[in-house]
Amino acid sequence: MDAKRIFQPKIWLLVFALVHTLGMSADLLPVLTDEEAASTHLGNTVNDSLVDDGGAIEAYQGGMSQVYGIGLSWTIIMVGGAFWTRGKSQAQLSVLFGGGLFVTGLTLGVMGSLVGDGFDVFAFVMTSLFAAPIIASGILHLEDEAEEPAASSSGA
Repeated sequence: MDAKRIFQPKIWLLVFALVHTLGMSADLLPVLTDEEAASTHLGNTVNDSLVDDGGAIEAYQGGMSQVYGIGLSWTIIMVGGAFWTRGKSQAQLSVLFGGGLFVTGLTLGVMGSLVGDGFDVFAFVMTSLFAAPIIASGILHLEDEAEEPAASSSGA
């Protein structure tokens, strides 16, 4: 089976949109809807001394709701790109989106050094694993032609 058949931009955009949406929802919806889950998440990710601070928990839930909203906007872009673009435009969007995802992973990794125990290898590797097929699908299809408009009926 050839790589161009496996790495179709539309398929990889939709796969990532689904995995991204389900993953974010599974991770963040409990934090947004349950104060105890938010308290535990806050203690595990920010500072253990804040688990009983109602104001901190409320602010954390507010911030996470913004993260969730921004994250879901990526889903809209991916699904829109999968269905509203074709050919070279879809390939370019895939390279751009996958590249942005890779940079996000690198940023998350570096943030581990700034606020945690060092470079967050897990965040970088997992994000890169999602970015790689999206980038590959775009690169393999950069030479594809966009859907051609109807031929002109003007004569010479």
